[in-house]
Amino acid sequence: MADGLLLPEEALLLSLNDETGRFEGAHLHYLLNAAGLAELLLRARVAEEGGSIVVRDRAPTGAAPVDIALDRLLASPKPEPARAWVRHLYRDRDTLVDVLVGGLVRRLILEAREQRYLWIFRRTVYPAADAGPEHDLRAQVLATARGEREADERLAVLLSLLEGGRSLGLALGRDDEKACRERVAAIRAASAVGAPVAGALAAVLRENDAAAASAASAATMSAAVTVVNT
Repeated sequence: MADGLLLPEEALLLSLNDETGRFEGAHLHYLLNAAGLAELLLRARVAEEGGSIVVRDRAPTGAAPVDIALDRLLASPKPEPARAWVRHLYRDRDTLVDVLVGGLVRRLILEAREQRYLWIFRRTVYPAADAGPEHDLRAQVLATARGEREADERLAVLLSLLEGGRSLGLALGRDDEKACRERVAAIRAASAVGAPVAGALAAVLRENDAAAASAASAATMSAAVTVVNT
């Protein structure tokens, strides 16, 4: 954990575009769900039993993003598999990002800044107030992916999640993503927490791809039928 950062915080920082101050990644909310679940597994608050995630320690951790996730598991009427929690662990993902960003702003890692766009609209962006933690994290991730340092448990999980969530390029850059793909896959395969959670994350994204392709095919067929009938 770089500078005391939680896995969801690390995933969010690695999704930050330093030039725009905005978070990127088409699958960011699934990545954050997976990171929250992985954090609970690493802390032994939950475990996988019989294909489902069960709570082993109900005590709050004192870290808001982790306790939000723990409360969601405790409120579930029945145990669910990792894939289900990757989908909806943080159901209100905007609130989660607010919690994560708020913590990083309070610790003076990020700065909240109002920005105008299209001359009349406003949005909040989050440039680095202290670039050190993010740069250190990126350096550790890159060095581990390149094989320049051993993959400790948390970095192995983080790299696994980035790969499973199709976000490795955001952390490493496109060239290093290609060059390090085999080593990252090996790190993921060897991670007791990273492998199952990243596997669940990748499975969710594949399911989404299939659903989108099916919907597009149905729309195309419907349009073709409409043309024929006119």
